[in-house]
Amino acid sequence: YTVWIDGEQWQECIPSISMEIAAQFDARQPDTSNLLDEIIDRLEQSWLISKPTAASGEIAEPVPPSSESEVAFLKASATDGVRAKVNLTALLLLFVCITGLVAHQLFSNSLMLSTAFFTTVTTLQEDGPGSLRAAIDTAAPGGTITFKPNLKGTIKLTADDLNIYKPLNIDGPGGGQLAISAGKSLHRIHIFKGIALSIFGLDFKDSATTDLGFIYNSGNLTLTNDTISNNQTYPSSSGVDGGGIYNDGLLTLINSAVANNSAGNADTSGTSIGGGIFNVGTLVLTDSTVSGNQANIGGGIYSLGKLVLSNSTISNNAATGKAYSYGGGVAIEEGLADLTFSTIAGNITTRGGGISVEVNDGANPQLAIKDSLVENNYASIEPGISGEFVSKSYNLIQGLSYVSSGNPLQRTFLDTSSNAEAFLGISATLQDNGGPTQTLALLPGSPAADQIPRDACHPNGITSDQRGVKRPHGTELFCDIGAYES
Repeated sequence: YTVWIDGEQWQECIPSISMEIAAQFDARQPDTSNLLDEIIDRLEQSWLISKPTAASGEIAEPVPPSSESEVAFLKASATDGVRAKVNLTALLLLFVCITGLVAHQLFSNSLMLSTAFFTTVTTLQEDGPGSLRAAIDTAAPGGTITFKPNLKGTIKLTADDLNIYKPLNIDGPGGGQLAISAGKSLHRIHIFKGIALSIFGLDFKDSATTDLGFIYNSGNLTLTNDTISNNQTYPSSSGVDGGGIYNDGLLTLINSAVANNSAGNADTSGTSIGGGIFNVGTLVLTDSTVSGNQANIGGGIYSLGKLVLSNSTISNNAATGKAYSYGGGVAIEEGLADLTFSTIAGNITTRGGGISVEVNDGANPQLAIKDSLVENNYASIEPGISGEFVSKSYNLIQGLSYVSSGNPLQRTFLDTSSNAEAFLGISATLQDNGGPTQTLALLPGSPAADQIPRDACHPNGITSDQRGVKRPHGTELFCDIGAYES
């Protein structure tokens, strides 16, 4: 027997040879209770009765019955002989047909799921068929949006904000090929509360917005291999929060860069805060760089929530424009902050060139630093770190106000103090030293090199530097302080 699918027509075929018949039955009919009887009747009607010849064993032609009693006898005999075979045949046929229908349905569902879970953007147009907006609207929750190969350029938001109201994955090509920009339209990207969004390989750039950053995250946003650059936020009334990103949810950056964004400008009334990122939620940076951003307070990052930095670089940010400006690299006014294997260098402000820990209105911010480098920052008051913090182990910090040791029995602190003549041994400019983001290389003879014993080189499961270079490098017995392993 052979069963196949021809479109949606199910057929059962018995090859038509001597004394056999070909028949078709529809196993999809809603009432299958009579299907077996139908098969038997069809076989009975065919007089499927034969016997081999004595000489050859071949199938002989059927012998017509000679009387009504013989007809009845032969029919009864045929029925009994055939019924046993047909019972099994029919059951097998039903099983095959039903199994085929189920497989067909599952295959159809699989195609539908594949279509729904992978949506492709084919145009740079803001709206309409093939656009990013259309893909967001039509994609299934939890689905993935991809882009047509070789699609390059900038998707410009001119009509409205780009609102993300369902969990999605947006998978860009990387390499700076595709960007999203609002230009001067004042629109932004908004991830709604409770929504998980993952974005890979896109740039977010050259946008002007008001009050809050170009990316406004209230959900769970993960940015991987992305760049947020050259965005500016202006005040609509008083004050600005976040030049590049405003976060009151969970924001994770991996292998990403936040560069050259600004909150307000020199003429801004009120106070501009968080040139790169304004955080009032949870902010996690891994293998990422925040550089060249500007605000009155917290040139690179301003945090009122939880801040976790590992293998990251905060460099060349500025908190200027007000007499009370502080936190050139990072300003922490509330919550917890934890830095591991990070480099804070080249930032500038009035107080706390690298990091400022501020205690205002009863808030009790806490900063803990481990295996990190805070060097070459500038401020008229406390150029390195302003405020209290805990040094857990193996830090190299220039320009201090106060430090407490997390473990007095461990070598917890290396201090070059405020000695401007001290050899810092770190590159003055960010460069492409390998890896997805720019870093500050350690120079030969740097006091940050080979300071951490091998058995202490993997805190929090960290086994490489910001570029992906193994710690310690090669066969060395010590690894380096900061985000760069020489």
